[in-house]
Amino acid sequence: MAVMTFRFGQAPPAPVAIRILATRFLPRGVAKVEWPRFFDVWFPPLAPSAELLRWYRGQQRSDWKRFTQRYAAELKRGDGKHLLALLHVISRQLPIAVGCYCQDESTCHRTLLARWVEQGRVL
Repeated sequence: MAVMTFRFGQAPPAPVAIRILATRFLPRGVAKVEWPRFFDVWFPPLAPSAELLRWYRGQQRSDWKRFTQRYAAELKRGDGKHLLALLHVISRQLPIAVGCYCQDESTCHRTLLARWVEQGRVL
């Protein structure tokens, strides 16, 4: 079963059982009672660090390859590899979608997460 992605505020492309918001910060301006409309669980341990996000924004998102390497290294250092393995197992039973705020999915960590969850490992 493929792991889907979604942008916060927009519906995933197909019905999913679990919508995971993999962001460092919760959405601003959205009341907590409204969160279930947009995601099922907020999962910051799978988000890039604030430091990595600052660095990437400073690159004007031009160094995607280096961002990917640094993000993978962050996940490997912490519990990320175990969380990815767990989501991999869950995704074999239930459709899941990984979400973020980024407008351009091609340069967003959610695309990497979806691929790594499908594979059950980082890189």
